[in-house]
Amino acid sequence: MVWNTYGDVDRTLATMDAFRRQMDRWLEDAFSGPASTFGPYPRATLVESDGTYVLSCDVPGLGNSDIKLNLEGDQLTVTGDRKAEPPEGYSVHLDERAGLQFERTFLLPDKVDPDHVTAAVSDGVLTITLPRSPETRPRAITVAHH
Repeated sequence: MVWNTYGDVDRTLATMDAFRRQMDRWLEDAFSGPASTFGPYPRATLVESDGTYVLSCDVPGLGNSDIKLNLEGDQLTVTGDRKAEPPEGYSVHLDERAGLQFERTFLLPDKVDPDHVTAAVSDGVLTITLPRSPETRPRAITVAHH
């Protein structure tokens, strides 16, 4: 490669600098999230059985009152907030469990029945049961003989 002008060098350095900044952003995102997760948080699993979706999310250290759910159509948003406060009367000598705030929206495969959605936290796992809306459930159709 032959460098014709200083402009070629400037453009090359600018491209390298833009690449470095993008790599910095990727690494910052990867190592600064909750518990240094790679990818979205909270980690989740969505399964379906008998016309009901079950969404399980890992939410260690959060209780029922720390989590908010919002269902709009086929989108479920999970928001969480864990405060990093020591118990009353205690002094902090080591604090590796920082506060945590997150929001994640899940796109559900179909609309669900909002009146029958349930959610609970047990052993650091949020389990949300989302029955499919009656109009989206498959129906057996009997073929009449004429």
